[in-house]
Amino acid sequence: MKARHRTWTTFLLSITIIAGGCTSLQPVADSPEAIEEIVKAGKIVEVGDRIEILTVAGKRHTLTVTDLSPDHIVGTNRSGETQSFSVSDLALLKSYRVSGGKTVSFTLAGVLVAASVALATVGVAAYPQ
Repeated sequence: MKARHRTWTTFLLSITIIAGGCTSLQPVADSPEAIEEIVKAGKIVEVGDRIEILTVAGKRHTLTVTDLSPDHIVGTNRSGETQSFSVSDLALLKSYRVSGGKTVSFTLAGVLVAASVALATVGVAAYPQ
């Protein structure tokens, strides 16, 4: 019974770790002008997205976007505080994206690893020494 519990724990932990690897931080724009153009066009960044910004003052912030206008990005940080930034004050904008290819390949690899561990664990438990 312990072996089966350990097997499922290992399997679930593996899948959780692998699924976390499917999200990557991708640069969207690296100049105030490019950021303004993207936000004003309503492309790439949307309400609900998790972004990382670097202000022209050199401060880095990570937030979940709650409101967008052509001139401002509003979001909540990890502490739950609302922050508002003028688009013209941003030097760099990165967006967290889920990669479909990474998700599929990591999930398949995770299932194979977890299945191998499960079979090895069950095999050891079935034939105790």
